Amino acid sequence: MGEVGEIEVADGIGGTEELTLDKPKAKGKGGKAKAVTSIKPKIVMRGTRMFWTHHFKTNVEPMSKNRSWQYGKTVIDKIEHVHMFHTKNSQGKDMKYTAPVGGHFHEIIVSKSDDGEIVAKCGPALHYKFKKLRSGKVKKTIAQVAWYNEEKDSNLADDHVHKMIYLDSENLSPEKIKQTRENNANGIAEVSGKVEEDFGL
Repeated sequence: MGEVGEIEVADGIGGTEELTLDKPKAKGKGGKAKAVTSIKPKIVMRGTRMFWTHHFKTNVEPMSKNRSWQYGKTVIDKIEHVHMFHTKNSQGKDMKYTAPVGGHFHEIIVSKSDDGEIVAKCGPALHYKFKKLRSGKVKKTIAQVAWYNEEKDSNLADDHVHKMIYLDSENLSPEKIKQTRENNANGIAEVSGKVEEDFGL
């Protein structure tokens, strides 16, 4: 094996980062290891992975809320609300559902129209259901929001949907998101410090 020397990756663009590689330990007389000299190669970074995220909000629609605690005795109130939706999370993973509001969320399907517009379609109100199995494990499923009504002997479903309003798009990377969070945290810390000073806390 040859010596470990400088390694240069020249097929990308970006900054240069120094890493430390060690030579294999050479043994002298008596089997004792000789001193090892560290070598710092120049590494050319390719850069970070970028991804697009598209932002939507829903229009205002009334959702159904059952304020009865008795099974089968449904008392439905209508409450206006909105949801927010991003097509990607902070790690670049595709998102499928809106942010939850009032115990429910919606499945969103995003596509491009014939004239190039980014459009989204909203499904009915969904929520998580939990069922304990005989094994002791808990099974989580997604189902449409509904309540059993004993007077009608049927389920009353919340079938409201929303119109989706496209807001904007952003080209992001995990590093950029991390930096934004750190900046926001510093800003909050500064404001908090001023408040504590003003009120003597």
